[in-house]
Amino acid sequence: MTNSEIIQWIDNDEGLYNWWKSSRKSKTDFIKDNKDELVKCINKVTGNQKPAHYLAYGSGARYPSGHRAP
Repeated sequence: MTNSEIIQWIDNDEGLYNWWKSSRKSKTDFIKDNKDELVKCINKVTGNQKPAHYLAYGSGARYPSGHRAP
């Protein structure tokens, strides 16, 4: 998955967006530091294992880095 595809996901998925904002990093640095986890999260949605925005609205949602979703 390319960084530009991941950027589109971050911009359009509330959970990924909130995770990025909570990091207080540039998108480039955030993706560099979390690319494997971001791809895993995206693949869960595209593979129908989780609904879109699950990081924002899932029960007891937590970002992969361990931070609780707001």
